[in-house]
Amino acid sequence: MLGQQYFDSICPGYSELSLLPYLSGSGCIQWENHSYPVRWEISLPITGKLALVLTTNRPFDPQLQVQPTDSKNLQTLTQWNFQGISDDNFWNIECHDVTIPRFKIECNASLFQCVLFCHTHEIVIKRNQPNKPVKYIVSHIWNLSEGKFDFAIEDRHFSIAPHGNIKNILELLQYEILTTSIVSTMTTELLVGESTSDDALKVIEEIEWLLSLITLNTTFAPVQQFLSENKDIVSWKIRSRYSFPMHNAGFLRNQHVPRAIQSFILQCGSKYLALDNKIDLKMLTSMMTNTVNETSIEFKIAGIILCFEFFLSKLLLLYGDIDADKLETMNIQTKLGSLNRHLRFIGSDLRNDSIRSVYRNPLFHQGALPNLTLEQKIETYNKYMELLLQIFLVIVGYTGEFVSPNGWSIQKSPSLPNGGDVPNF
Repeated sequence: MLGQQYFDSICPGYSELSLLPYLSGSGCIQWENHSYPVRWEISLPITGKLALVLTTNRPFDPQLQVQPTDSKNLQTLTQWNFQGISDDNFWNIECHDVTIPRFKIECNASLFQCVLFCHTHEIVIKRNQPNKPVKYIVSHIWNLSEGKFDFAIEDRHFSIAPHGNIKNILELLQYEILTTSIVSTMTTELLVGESTSDDALKVIEEIEWLLSLITLNTTFAPVQQFLSENKDIVSWKIRSRYSFPMHNAGFLRNQHVPRAIQSFILQCGSKYLALDNKIDLKMLTSMMTNTVNETSIEFKIAGIILCFEFFLSKLLLLYGDIDADKLETMNIQTKLGSLNRHLRFIGSDLRNDSIRSVYRNPLFHQGALPNLTLEQKIETYNKYMELLLQIFLVIVGYTGEFVSPNGWSIQKSPSLPNGGDVPNF
């Protein structure tokens, strides 16, 4: 075994902020007819990224690291089942997709052990006994630094609060010792009569995506705690999820527009959920967060064009004016023009031929924007990102203020002029 000192060393400067301190125990990994008794060690730092190490005193066959796939000459990492119990007999640990990308052998006259450095997509740690019913779910959220606030959606009440070590966490992020961290917690209570947390978890996931879209951060919860009525921890669920570095590019920020997030959820939460079911706002969110995190301005402009192509196509089909065959014949300029026949607020300078001939075509055919200066490229990106946000806010019915990426000014969300309409969803 490696011991607590090793796990502290892989979190330099922030090991004391661990969500789940060093824990160890005994267990077994198994795949088909192969099994190994193991000692296990885990640590869960404030990054939300679990460290799992298994140690066995039996020789590990490196051929078991991978297995063939249906595709010729391709292999994939073997997925092992793992179960164990902590040394204090308080926690059971279980996961079904452990992979072993790396291992090392330690051997001398008195010792032989194989140390397996593992990865898993999801691990569950449960209280051994007694098994108390779950009453609350606490989600530990990446990259959400918007203070303390409450809201309700889908008949559920949620409370978001800064992490208990928020000052230290923000300093670590500011000085780039960390690029991503658990920053806030979101707590909700199961509804009366709910015997499982399944429905609550579905709503929590929707809220994660909603927050990610309006803050343009990856505000997901890699760690969730399930608590009893008296707030004892019943279990942990820890998932491997992807996160971009935290930034401040969101268009709805409580620190800039007071109660912006609460106002958005109150006005538009139900509409957001309904629209997501129709046109897959999660895909749009993924595209936008990728675009915001690009460092090349050409890639950022290409990303915002792809966002428009996706969002405009979905909206036009939702309006019902065109079908999929007609959509294939339309370019980005004609899509913007068709959408504006409904929304009636998109300026002619944003839907003229430039978006196709000056921006899209050179980028996608030449891979460059040779006729634009850097300042013009930045201006182009900012004004079209602003337009994309405005279209989204109008469609879901938001009437408050937002932070425009075009100059980082506080602006009022556009209103539909007389004769304008939004699709029925």
